[in-house]
Amino acid sequence: MKTLFKLFYLLITVLLLDGCNKDKTEYYRFITNDSRGFLIGRCPVDKEIVTKVGCYHLTFNSDGRVIKAEYLYRGKESYNDYVSKIQISYENGLEKRIFLGVKNDTINKKNISQEIIERDANFYPLLKRFIYAKDVLFENNNIYFHRYKIDEKGRIIESIRLDSNKRNIADENRILCTYKSYDKDNNMIKIKNLYENINDSDVVIKEYKYDDYGNAIIEKKFNKDNKAMPFSENIYYFEKKYDKYGNILEITYYDKHDKLVENKDGICMVKWVFNKYWSITEMKFYNKNKELTNGNKGYAIMKCKYNSDNYEIETSVYDNKKNNTIDDKKVFMYKYSVDSIGYRTDEHYFDINKNEMEKTPDILSEIAKKTSTDYIEYANSLSEDKNNYQKALTLYNNAIRLNPFIAKNYYLRAKLYENIGNIDSALVDFKKSLEYDPQLADSYVQIGYIYYNKKDYQNALTYYNSAINTDIKNATVYYYRSLIKYELKDYIGAINELKKLLSDNITPEGKNIFVNFKDIPNQVGFLNSINFQLGLNYCMLKDYKNGIIYFTKVLEWGKSDDDVNVYYNRALCYMRLGSKKACPDFRKAGELGKVEAYNFLNSYCK
Repeated sequence: MKTLFKLFYLLITVLLLDGCNKDKTEYYRFITNDSRGFLIGRCPVDKEIVTKVGCYHLTFNSDGRVIKAEYLYRGKESYNDYVSKIQISYENGLEKRIFLGVKNDTINKKNISQEIIERDANFYPLLKRFIYAKDVLFENNNIYFHRYKIDEKGRIIESIRLDSNKRNIADENRILCTYKSYDKDNNMIKIKNLYENINDSDVVIKEYKYDDYGNAIIEKKFNKDNKAMPFSENIYYFEKKYDKYGNILEITYYDKHDKLVENKDGICMVKWVFNKYWSITEMKFYNKNKELTNGNKGYAIMKCKYNSDNYEIETSVYDNKKNNTIDDKKVFMYKYSVDSIGYRTDEHYFDINKNEMEKTPDILSEIAKKTSTDYIEYANSLSEDKNNYQKALTLYNNAIRLNPFIAKNYYLRAKLYENIGNIDSALVDFKKSLEYDPQLADSYVQIGYIYYNKKDYQNALTYYNSAINTDIKNATVYYYRSLIKYELKDYIGAINELKKLLSDNITPEGKNIFVNFKDIPNQVGFLNSINFQLGLNYCMLKDYKNGIIYFTKVLEWGKSDDDVNVYYNRALCYMRLGSKKACPDFRKAGELGKVEAYNFLNSYCK
């Protein structure tokens, strides 16, 4: 008897499920809440195609209620609206939902980590409580509860927004309360919103009609005076047709008089064809006479092809006579290369005669631009770890292949080449970046540095000069120009470069600095390097007194990584002036490892 009662209860539960959730299965295209606030699945999915599509895997308890919903993309754990899993428990009249991301972080798209629903003895909903994640605040975080009123069937007919003290307040859309009505199949057919400070543009009423699968095929909007409101321009509502999988097969536009109407592109109706994995294979556009139309898009038909893994590899367009035509980018056909997980790695474009076209910024698809940006962001996250250099390089290559017109991307790949040790490739990429952005000062700096290390001082100086013309505040440019001029024996020029970096009253704390030292991690160390170079240049000019002054400043400011050379060169200046003050400096330099210092110590300081 108990078993029969449980079977009867499960049968009733299944019959109450909305829309196309009539045949219970483990995988569903969508999830939603039914009229009593229970989470349910909509549009069953065959297990055979789970590895090709995105869907939800639902786990049910013995009472037929969902206790876990996992979002899968191509059979692997993924996320939808920030959520990877929803865990649900039922105990003591409470339903508790926990939202989990892929890494088990608790958050959904409204920053809600948990929902707790109080239910009565019949499991009818009374109150829903929202628990927010603490790290981020959204506009709707002032709503802590929804209080429900229900009808005789346990369906929610009123939802009142409450703050943390259970006082009625408006949400981020200024809505205080929502009223709901249902049809005999428990589909919500009407919503009425009660506003705080209502205005003429507020949608007060929404009305819906449904198909046999539970899909809303018509939605109409009305303002406070019960006047119909347009969705866009002269379109007041759409009529849609779906298949049993939830794919939209057709959409038709109507005006406020229920007459067919065309949108701004001259289109009144759109029809879609899908493959068995829910991917669009064909899209057709019609005018209000239900004739194929090119409209303002320039084509009437779009066709798509997919590889065996159901990744899109080709798109082409045709006119209303079904002949080859071109879109607004003058392209007839797009062909795509994809990696093993479907990410686009390249695009090729063909004209109406199927001749390949040159890739230009205007011709790129939005997917190419977005995917290229995704590659760059991922590569940047890997490029700091030498164990991931090769993977980062592959990602940079993909990004540039997809969108080769972004200067910064070449710069980033060049920096990675430098880290790998491939200086020649780095040089090519730095120069390529300047083709797309001649104002990219960092590339001039890096090219100058490469030429400096190659001892190609004239080329190095040329690029450092360009860097200064582009970005006058780059302190390291002046410094390296001084090093180059030193190597070219232009000691006065080197001194002038170095003094541009300093004011008359420099301090170890880096104050009173001429240009932007703030971006240099070790400012005191950099100042020491400047003073040391000044000392060297003065010595080369045989101005030994000034040389001693700047070497002394290095030593006065504390320990330097180059103290041995500071003592040694100051000692040489003293010696050139005939001063025995050279002797303690030679001794100190020798103690620090400068063997040559002992030779002078023995010959000059006896």
